[in-house]
Amino acid sequence: MLDFGLKIPDWIFFGESAIEKLKKVIGGFGRKALVVTGKSSAVKSGALDDIIPILKEKNIDFRIYDEIMSNPINTAVDNGAMISKDFGTNFIIAIGGGSVMDSAKGIAVVHSNGGKIWDYIRDGRKRPKRIKRALPIIAIPTLAASGSEADGGAVITNKDTKEKIAFGSTHTIPKIAVLKPEYTFSVSPEYTAYGVADIISHLTEPFLGTRENNSNISDEIIASLIRILIKALPKVLNNLKDYEKRAEIMIASTLALSGIPSIGTKGTFVMHYLEHPISGHLNIPHGKGLSALFPPYFETMLEINRERTEKYFELTFNTSAEKGISEFRKWMQDNLLPEKLNNDGVNKDNIKIFADDCIRLHGNESGYLGEFEELTKERIIKIFEKLI
Repeated sequence: MLDFGLKIPDWIFFGESAIEKLKKVIGGFGRKALVVTGKSSAVKSGALDDIIPILKEKNIDFRIYDEIMSNPINTAVDNGAMISKDFGTNFIIAIGGGSVMDSAKGIAVVHSNGGKIWDYIRDGRKRPKRIKRALPIIAIPTLAASGSEADGGAVITNKDTKEKIAFGSTHTIPKIAVLKPEYTFSVSPEYTAYGVADIISHLTEPFLGTRENNSNISDEIIASLIRILIKALPKVLNNLKDYEKRAEIMIASTLALSGIPSIGTKGTFVMHYLEHPISGHLNIPHGKGLSALFPPYFETMLEINRERTEKYFELTFNTSAEKGISEFRKWMQDNLLPEKLNNDGVNKDNIKIFADDCIRLHGNESGYLGEFEELTKERIIKIFEKLI
């Protein structure tokens, strides 16, 4: 097991009492709040209607910034930071999915450090500025997927270049995460499935993203969470208001990015490196892109990282890797998860652009991804070809 340090939100409030718990502490963050949301989920979920009365009761002045879209762009973050600065924001409340929470982190950074959000992102052309501070963030997810409520990472797309790149800091870890499963009841079947694909990817990549044997603790935790998700998704799709299964998915989402399941590991997020150019250029749902990548990712890992891949499927599906990949495919087909993205715009021409982005942005000048010398541009193109 490798050495590790772990920092997570100061508080995670879960369940039907989560809002009441938040109400008791929210006054300690200041008298002005910027509420960052998208156009619909904060309202549809009921979360915004729960938060506004609390802010009024606590005499906290607030502004709502609802310009965040899926695959959030740098200009929306910069605009939000300008509004936040003009308002004199003391803290941010992010209500929505990963795009909203990631944007809130970007706004918190630019408000506190100045400049523009792209100043703090490593894009291969410049040295990113250091994040020295950030406004406190309260994260209220309305979609179980990104796990952004539990860590300091965020992903932003450059509107002009279509580059989709992660940034992060311990300063951008939310102070409080509010997990209320009812807020995910209004999520559509498709986006519920995409969210679970995202969560499974967050758990899979630390496991398969290295050739080194992880600790048995991390391997077993990761595998058990994946097994829970595999069983929970079809039940939720059959009943979108199944509280217990929605709760399992929501907790798994938070845990997956908290660092707890992957303690002592060093696996790199190869699937995310592969997916970000796709959704950055085509603006498709991130979880949908990850879903289609699972089969070619598993097949590639079986070729270049067989020992870890065999163990992965032994622990998750209690079978061989070859049979496990087949069973995973069947589970995808039964649960609204696509294997192809040709109808979403992926074609023989743009996969070469995607592969260039992968190597330039995530290859660390090595010409391959992560610790796998086999994951060159040529092999990456072969992975993308399987999506057509």
